[in-house]
Parts: sequence; structure tokens; C-alpha cells
Amino acid sequence: MSDLVRYGLHPYAWAPDWLNVCWTSLAILDPLAAILLVAGRRGGLDLACLIVVTDLTANFYATYGNQHLDLGSAPGLQRLTASPFSCWERHLSYAGIS
Repeated sequence: MSDLVRYGLHPYAWAPDWLNVCWTSLAILDPLAAILLVAGRRGGLDLACLIVVTDLTANFYATYGNQHLDLGSAPGLQRLTASPFSCWERHLSYAGIS
């Protein structure tokens, strides 16, 4: 949020426009997902899963595709790789599918 306030909609000069839009949109989407989850709405879980998957994808692109870093440079992304799968499993469980 502080980057959005300080630098506007394009806070990262090194990143392409679509990546800046993706990250900037999280300032609105994250609180919206939290509100929906607290309210017990299924849309909150759907949105949270979508946010996790798209943010992880954007971060992978930024790290490996755009900045050309190696896997050892971003160990946090390695740990987060399992996150979308866990989120999807909870989503299916919540929907009564699993």
C-alpha cells in the first residue's frame, strides 16, 4: 500500500505495465477477499485462491522471466509453490467435492 501511495499505479519501473497493474490491484483485491472471508461468503475463498495463484505466477515471472535470477535467489517463492495446491484443496473441500 505504501508503494501505491508513494509511487502511484506504476511503482516498479523495472516491471512491465501488466505486472505493475497486477501488483497494484492487490491493494483492493486483498482487503476485498478478507472482507468476504470474514463475512462467510464463498466468493471470498474463490477470490483468495485466485489471488494466491495469480500473485505467485506474477512473482515467478518477475523473478525468473524478467529479472533473470536463479532459483536460489528467491527461496520464498520455492516455499510458496505449494500454496496454490493447498488453497485449491481447501476450496474443493469447502465445496463438498473432495
